[in-house]
Amino acid sequence: MKGVISIAAGLALFSTGVSAAAGAKKVLFFSKSSGFEHSVIRHTDGKPSHVENVLAELGKANGIEFTCTKDGRVFTKEGLASFDAVFFYTTGDLTKPGNDGQPPMPADGRQVLIDFINSGKGFIGTHSATDTFHSAGDRYANNHECDPYICMLGGEFITHGSQQEATLTVASPGFPGMAVAGGSFRIMEEWYAMKNFAPDLHVLLVQETATMTGNKKGNPYDRPPFPAAWARTQGKGRVYYTSLGHKPGTWTNPIFQGMLVGALNWTTGKVEADVTPNITKVTPGFATNGPPSKTKAEMAAAEEPEDEAPQMASPPKSGIAVTASGHQGGTRPNPPENVIDGKPETYWAAKSLEFPQWLQLDFGKPVKLGASRITWTSAKHRFNYQIEGSDDGKQWKMLHDGTANTRPKVVEDKLDASARYVRVTLIGVAEGAAARLRPGISGWEFPGMVMAAEAKPAPAVTAVSATPEKEKELLAETRVPDGYEATIFAAPPMINYPTFIATAPDGTVFVSCDKNGAGGRKPHQGRIVRLRDTDGDGRADQATDFVPDIDTPRGLVWDHDRLYVMHPPHLSVFIDKDGDGVSDEHKILVKNIGWGFKDRSGDHASDGLEMG
Repeated sequence: MKGVISIAAGLALFSTGVSAAAGAKKVLFFSKSSGFEHSVIRHTDGKPSHVENVLAELGKANGIEFTCTKDGRVFTKEGLASFDAVFFYTTGDLTKPGNDGQPPMPADGRQVLIDFINSGKGFIGTHSATDTFHSAGDRYANNHECDPYICMLGGEFITHGSQQEATLTVASPGFPGMAVAGGSFRIMEEWYAMKNFAPDLHVLLVQETATMTGNKKGNPYDRPPFPAAWARTQGKGRVYYTSLGHKPGTWTNPIFQGMLVGALNWTTGKVEADVTPNITKVTPGFATNGPPSKTKAEMAAAEEPEDEAPQMASPPKSGIAVTASGHQGGTRPNPPENVIDGKPETYWAAKSLEFPQWLQLDFGKPVKLGASRITWTSAKHRFNYQIEGSDDGKQWKMLHDGTANTRPKVVEDKLDASARYVRVTLIGVAEGAAARLRPGISGWEFPGMVMAAEAKPAPAVTAVSATPEKEKELLAETRVPDGYEATIFAAPPMINYPTFIATAPDGTVFVSCDKNGAGGRKPHQGRIVRLRDTDGDGRADQATDFVPDIDTPRGLVWDHDRLYVMHPPHLSVFIDKDGDGVSDEHKILVKNIGWGFKDRSGDHASDGLEMG
């Protein structure tokens, strides 16, 4: 082995195996333990660990140069630049010194690692790599959103029972290095129970749980078989993980070594492999976790249990029945009616991380649905989904197919349909980069039509002119040039809370109104009214709701048969095909060019745009 190398930043690293001049792939082995330090990676009397010695021999035999360190300061863009892959045997929050006292990663070290992988590099994790950078939330539950590192890795440690011999079944014999394992094998190990599995995993080994036993605290393996080793892609990069690696004998086991060499060859780009997701096929019960320990169960005994699907709620003010395939229980129930409460901070969360999951609205009678606007619970993920409509709740027709959706956070789709029932089915997550996500919806609206949050049309507009006496009073201090006469064209209740006026060449006037005024954020408070003076007396005698429901309508421009509307954060066009004064079609032309309600109120949310 080569000696310790000191580089300019003062990092302590040492290199093993063959030299780069021989064309070796370069791998950084990182074994910092901010949490528990395993004996197989511990340095004693300044000597390399057991794992480092094994890697040195594997490197010499397979053209791989390992650089080993426990110093987290290497995780900068420059520090990782020379490596083809990074190999983790770690624990805890690596941005903190932790138990081993070694220098931690910089605050942005985790993101530097993810960016490194996304750029086309590799990552290998063994054993406690899943016991690193834990997600927030209940330790024993699949989390609504996982930590970015866990999202990249593909799974997260929950706990382990007593060491025992167990069976692993090979799920992908064609993957590099897997042929050495045959169809299955048994080995003595410390077995991890895990959660937050990514639905895009290509499972290599399946943990067979039927014969596994627990201990006095419980049996974490009392669950369906789940992944024990897998591969997945991350951006342009490649990720591999195996839960094996606790015991020293595992590292000298020829089956484990053969699989590890195959993983190293694949993650460093020496060989190719098919990593088509197979998790739902080979481990269909992967999202069902084992029971918590007895002490945890006792603490949770008084908690509300998970609700059984389907779940229904009818908010008294909305008149809408909301049904779902189920919802998250316990201390964070997140029921389905949250999607129509108008509050951006609330949401519906599905009962589990498995797909498909669905949510349905019943308006009580058929309503016209021009468009659908769904706000997901996560700004980063892109759900695959379908929207269906029905008049009787039995026969369904497709209104929008979003199975190829690539839009995050907010999706707005044209429906142009009438239905009493409307249902959205979430069938997967489009991005594998962070696919461990509990399906959920923060809000569901229907712009320009009958809104789910109110379940009733906007009040009709009646053309009412001010009386001569009232008009005289209102115009008492108004001065106009000689030869002109001032009249009140429109007055309350015909027009309330105006925000902008646009005119057509024939004298038709469009007025946007917003009850929120300058500072409110309540949805469904806006409308656009079309006004006409048919007898030429300077007073509107015809009024229609051109757009009966729209959030934060501001700038307006009329052109031929359509009205261009700036309603932050979108720029849309509303088309009146038959000239009856009511928009027949709505299209979003430019999305997210201003702030929405989640950021601030609508006033001054998108200033400075000009038609041209």
